[in-house]
Amino acid sequence: MESKTVLITPEIAEDLLNRNPINRPFSASNLRFLKSQLESGDWKVTHQGIAIAENGLVLDGQHRLKAIQETGISAEMLVTTNVSESVFSVLDTGKKRSGADVLSINGATHTHCLAASIKNFILYRDNPDLVWKGPVGRVTNSRILDEYTRYQKGWQWAAKLSVNYVMPNVLLPGPFGSFLYAAMQKGHPFAVLEKFAENLKEGSALEKHHPILAFRNRCFLSSGKIQHPQGWLANYIKMFNASIVGQEMKIFKQQAYPPMPFVVKGYSP
Repeated sequence: MESKTVLITPEIAEDLLNRNPINRPFSASNLRFLKSQLESGDWKVTHQGIAIAENGLVLDGQHRLKAIQETGISAEMLVTTNVSESVFSVLDTGKKRSGADVLSINGATHTHCLAASIKNFILYRDNPDLVWKGPVGRVTNSRILDEYTRYQKGWQWAAKLSVNYVMPNVLLPGPFGSFLYAAMQKGHPFAVLEKFAENLKEGSALEKHHPILAFRNRCFLSSGKIQHPQGWLANYIKMFNASIVGQEMKIFKQQAYPPMPFVVKGYSP
């Protein structure tokens, strides 16, 4: 076998795909995701590329080639040639590295919460007007790591607080960590956000019709459970905004989305 980095043009991609008499069925969602990486400039050269058999057939990389062909965007990737056809059955059978794995390798803690929080925040920042499902809801590990390295202290604080105050059906670490970071960016102090988390978990010493109490009551009703992280994040923002401006709330209603609500600005001391 021989491997080298090659610039794959749409013409080369089409030629390689045409070498296979029968191409395997394409995954529409995977193809859309790869095309979005090319179009957004997020494509990176990794050890995963194209595997070409001794007889010229493409054993691995069909979706990458199809994405290049359909977008018309050339991309560099590792091409391995003279691969034995016998390895086809074991390609892509290993466990894919998760966002939490990547963060852990880079010394982060609370990585499962952290990865989910960063992913939701990126979607909140970049796609507030869309529902985060299918290709829209996918975020690469490299983007998660890039976001983490921008402000490690803030992200680690958000993840630690979320894990410390976790409460089933009320405070979910992933979406809540996203909310905390978004609120920090709007200028809300750590102390204010920690008190908000404490009140959300405990539900004590709050005035009647406080938004947090209304939210907690909704969460404890079986018919009021929220299923998607985007819904949780939208509700945390709605509840927090109402708390900050002193709005009373007898009944908490699910925040409609999209578009996603934005956190109100913090107050300078």
